[in-house]
Amino acid sequence: MSSHPACTRSSADEPAPAVFPSAATAAHARRPLVLDLSGVDALSSGGMGELVALHHRLEDMGGALVLCNVGSRAFEVLRLARLTDLLEVRPRCHAVDEGVPSEA
Repeated sequence: MSSHPACTRSSADEPAPAVFPSAATAAHARRPLVLDLSGVDALSSGGMGELVALHHRLEDMGGALVLCNVGSRAFEVLRLARLTDLLEVRPRCHAVDEGVPSEA
């Protein structure tokens, strides 16, 4: 998991309570909120709905959501739901300056 303060590990079905305060912090600082999904193998419709809601909440605050370390199964579910058109999804990323992920 990234050491970036706005990156919080959670299952995609139940966002950690720390995600929402981190979202406000990231949006206020004009940094993306980076969610490391390396421990997520599957996504339910409820989990995807939470990701979309978080995306819109961040967008409304002037921020952005980046999903990183997305495994092939989770990516395929996001792709089939056409959420890869809406969300920034990266198969790999690493914390770098200002917490902006880079593709590996």
